[in-house]
Amino acid sequence: MAANFLKAIAVQFNTTVYLGDGVTVGQTVNNVPTPGAGGIIDGDYWAVPVNDGVLSGFNYTACDPGDTDAPDIQAFHVVRISSQNNANVWWLVGTSTDYAESSETIECCFDTSPDVVMPTTQPSIAPCQVICADANGVFTAILGLPTLAEGEKYFPFGYFNGVALTAASGAGYASTGALLTFLNANWLTGALTNTWAVSTGTPKTLTNTLDASTATGADVLCAVVVAI
Repeated sequence: MAANFLKAIAVQFNTTVYLGDGVTVGQTVNNVPTPGAGGIIDGDYWAVPVNDGVLSGFNYTACDPGDTDAPDIQAFHVVRISSQNNANVWWLVGTSTDYAESSETIECCFDTSPDVVMPTTQPSIAPCQVICADANGVFTAILGLPTLAEGEKYFPFGYFNGVALTAASGAGYASTGALLTFLNANWLTGALTNTWAVSTGTPKTLTNTLDASTATGADVLCAVVVAI
């Protein structure tokens, strides 16, 4: 087998975790060894976000490459690759099947490396919050709003109690008014029954006061608004 290297999205290299901006995670690496260069498949895992208010890392749960029963709605497949030539370890987006097929292709058919690319989409993680009552018994969900640069738009995505919220338009929303129109037509579910509103302060925030009669104190909102 030829000694070659492939390109992939890594969420961790040795002890360094690539959290990106805390929403879009992972980093492109070009130096992952194929088996011919000493690469070893150590196993398939679910990368489960450690996500209490802010993404701080991942826990890895062993699985099979074809598993679809994720332990968390935001978990995604990774494959752990080590090297027999040094102590390096990569946690790559994708599965052992992806790695094996990419390695076979590059070792078989290309003269230079890196050439073959494993899955290229960086996972997007929405930070989670448990919506508890304040001293007055009010349950309030709060989301920050980014400051838009010229030409940018708002794009929300998220989950409520482990269920995906309605997907936003891929084109995004150019104003807070358009964003609120979408949220109030599509993101009212369960205890999230009250109107979404935008604060008047700086930085601006989105808020939704949950229905106190149905809120549990353990409702979990994993959501974020990003600029696109």
